[in-house]
Amino acid sequence: MKKIKAIAMTLLGIAFISALPRNADNATTANFAELSSYCGGLAAKGVWKKAEAATDVFIDGTEKGVRITSPQKTWDKQWYCLVCDIPVEAGKNYSLSFQYKSELATGNHCKINLFALGGKEPVKTIFVFSGTRGAVSLQEFKKEFNTEGATRASVCFYQQTSEIGKTTAWIREFSMDTVTVTAAKAKLIFLASGSAPEPFPPCDATLAQKLYKDGYGIELATYEQFLPAAAKGVVPGNVLVFTMSRLDPLRPCPFGSAYKDTLMNFIREGGGALFIVGFWGYGDLQEYLKHWNAFLAPLDAEVLYQRVSDQSNMVNSNGLINYYFMRTSAITAGLPITEGVSKLYFPAGKSLSGEGGTSGITYTLKTGSAWDIAVKGEKTASSSSYAESPPLVATRTYGKGRIVIIASDARCWINDAFAPAYGGFIHEKSDGTRFLENIFSYLGAPSLANKSVYARGECPAPKKEKAFAPGNIEPATRENIAAALAGSRENEKVFRGIIGLASSYSDGANTVKDMCREAKARGYDFAVFTEKYGAMNAEKWQMLERDCAAESNDSFVALAGLDVKGKKEYQFPECDRIMFNMCKFPQGTEVEQWSKGLFSLGVRGYPSVIVSKPNLNKLPPFRLRFYVGLALANYEHNKLIDEGMPWYRDLVASDYRLVPVSINKVYSIEELRATTGADTYVRAKSVKDIAAGLTTKYQSGKSFVSEGPLIRKFNLVSSREVSSSPDKDLPAGK
Repeated sequence: MKKIKAIAMTLLGIAFISALPRNADNATTANFAELSSYCGGLAAKGVWKKAEAATDVFIDGTEKGVRITSPQKTWDKQWYCLVCDIPVEAGKNYSLSFQYKSELATGNHCKINLFALGGKEPVKTIFVFSGTRGAVSLQEFKKEFNTEGATRASVCFYQQTSEIGKTTAWIREFSMDTVTVTAAKAKLIFLASGSAPEPFPPCDATLAQKLYKDGYGIELATYEQFLPAAAKGVVPGNVLVFTMSRLDPLRPCPFGSAYKDTLMNFIREGGGALFIVGFWGYGDLQEYLKHWNAFLAPLDAEVLYQRVSDQSNMVNSNGLINYYFMRTSAITAGLPITEGVSKLYFPAGKSLSGEGGTSGITYTLKTGSAWDIAVKGEKTASSSSYAESPPLVATRTYGKGRIVIIASDARCWINDAFAPAYGGFIHEKSDGTRFLENIFSYLGAPSLANKSVYARGECPAPKKEKAFAPGNIEPATRENIAAALAGSRENEKVFRGIIGLASSYSDGANTVKDMCREAKARGYDFAVFTEKYGAMNAEKWQMLERDCAAESNDSFVALAGLDVKGKKEYQFPECDRIMFNMCKFPQGTEVEQWSKGLFSLGVRGYPSVIVSKPNLNKLPPFRLRFYVGLALANYEHNKLIDEGMPWYRDLVASDYRLVPVSINKVYSIEELRATTGADTYVRAKSVKDIAAGLTTKYQSGKSFVSEGPLIRKFNLVSSREVSSSPDKDLPAGK
C-alpha cells in the first residue's frame, strides 16, 4: 500500500467521544457547529472552520480525537486545513494545549494569529510548532502567550512541505485557558542583530535556561524583528537587553534614531534597559558607537572607543586559541546590582598586545552625575582617558525606569556566554551570573510593581547535554523508535566521496572521464578534482568543468577544484588549500590574496576553500577560522602526510565550526583502486546538494570523516514484547 504522508489537523473532547455514533471506520463526520463542545476551557467558545486544504473532518473514536484529511496540491504555498477562532481579552495571558499526530514526518505547522477588534491583518503571529519533525507519534504541545492588544486568537493548522498528495493528521484534547502569572521576576527580551552573514543568537541557550529556571521570562529576537513592532507601541516585556554582538560592514546599524522615542518612552514609563555594547566581527566600530552614543547622549552617557587593559590581573583560557580576561574586585558596595558580587572577569581580547582587533574586549565609559559607577577596573587597569580604575559598568534611573550599561563584549557575557573556549571565567569562576541576575531583578522591579507582568514564554534548550544516567534513557517502543527515524535529518541521505583527484589537465595520468568511472566503480557518490593551480589556466578550467558536468548524473557528481600553495598575508595563514565550488577560474590576487577571492569567487556566498595541511600554518591558529573547511587527514599516494584533528577539536571548542573533510591526493586510476584511509561523507537530500554541504561556512553539520563502514540500515528484532518494568528479567536465551 502506498504510504500516505501527512499534514492535517484535529480537535477533541475525550469524555464525549465514546457516546458518538460511529461509521464503519470508527469515525463520524464532524459537525462544525458542535465541534467546540468537545474542546476544553475557553476553546469551547471557539468557532471552527474547515479551511481550503481540508477535504474531510471526522470525530475519530479509535484515535480519540478529530481526524482531518487533506491533499497538498503544490509545495510552494501554505495549505490551511483547520482554523479555530477564539475570543480573548486584550492584555491577558493564555495557555493553549493539545495533542497532535500526523502521518507526515515533517512539514507540520501550527500558529496563533492575534487580531485586534475589527482587524483583518494579525497584530502578532505566534508559532506553536513549525515544520515539526517526528510528528508520526503523538506529541503534546503547550504555548503560553500574551494577547497584547488583540481580541481574537485564530489557531491555524496547516502544512507546507515538498511532499505532494493526500495526508492525514489527528488532534486531541484541544484546550485554552487564561494563565495567572505569579512569578515575581521580569520577562527579559534579548536582542541581537540578525542581518549579518553569521549572526550570533541573542542569548546563550545555557544562560537562558538557567535564567528561565530561576523564574525569568525569556524571549529572543533580532533588532530587525523587534524594533518595527516596538515602534508601534508594543513592548511585551519588562527588560530589554541590547547587545551589539555582530557588526556587518555591508548594512547600517539596526539601532537607529527611528526607534529612539519609542524606547525612551518605554524606559520612562517603568521599563528596564541593559546595554552591552562591545561587539564581535568586522566593521567600523566607531561608526556603530555613534548610533549608540546618539541614543545615550540625552542620558548623559557615552561609551568611549578605548580599550581597557590590566596586565597585572590578566588570565587566559589556555586553549589553542587564547581568550584573555581581566579580573577586578573594584565593585561598589551598597548598590542593588552588586549585592553578593565580589569578583568579576571582563573580556580582554585574544592577546596581551591587542592582536585580534577590537573584537572581544572591554571599553570604558564617560557618565554624568546621575549615574552610579557600579564596577571599575583595578588601580592597575587603564585606558586612554583613565590612568587607573576606568569605569566599566554604570547604572541610573530615568523617569520611572532604570538603565545599566556594561561596556564590554556582549558575546562573552550574553550571546555565547558558556562557550568552552572562554574557560568559564565570567559565569563559572566568578560572580558573573549572579551579577546579571541582580541587574535583571533591579531593572524589572518598577514595571513589576505596576503589575506589568507578561507571559514567561518558552526557553531554548541548553547547549550542554545531560550527564549520562540510566534514568535519562527512555524505554524504547515501536512508536518512539519510528518517530526518531522518521524525523531524522529532514530525509537526508549520506553520500560517500573522495576529495583530491588529479587529471591529465594538470599533474594526473588519466582523463576526468576515466577517473570518474573508476570512482563510481569503487562506490563513491561524489569526487572532487583538485588540479595543481600552476598547471591550470582559464581554458583548462572550462574544460575541466565541462568534463565534470558530463560525468555527473542523478547518482554521482564530479566537482572541479584546484590545489593551491598558500601565501602568507595579514588575515590568512600560509598553508596549502584546496578550492572548489567557484564561479570562475581565479586570477592573480584572487588566489594570492584569499581575502579578495573570498567575496568574488563563490557560486552562492563563499566558495569552498579548505585548509589541506594545517600543520604548515605559520600564524596564530585562530586565523584558520576564516576558511570554510579543514582536512582532518591528508593522504598523498595513499600515505598519511598531515593530520588536522587537534586543530579541529580546538577550533570547534572555540565555536569555529569548519567543515571537516579527508583529502586523498590521487594521480592515477591505479592509485584510486588502491586508496585506503578515511573518506568524506556528506548529508544531503540528493547528489545535487553535496557541493552546498561542503561549502556552508560556520556550520559543520553537513559532513563528517570516517574510515569505518557506513551502516545504512539497522534493525533490532525481539521475539516477544519486552516489559519496561525494571523488576522483570528476560527469560534465558532471549
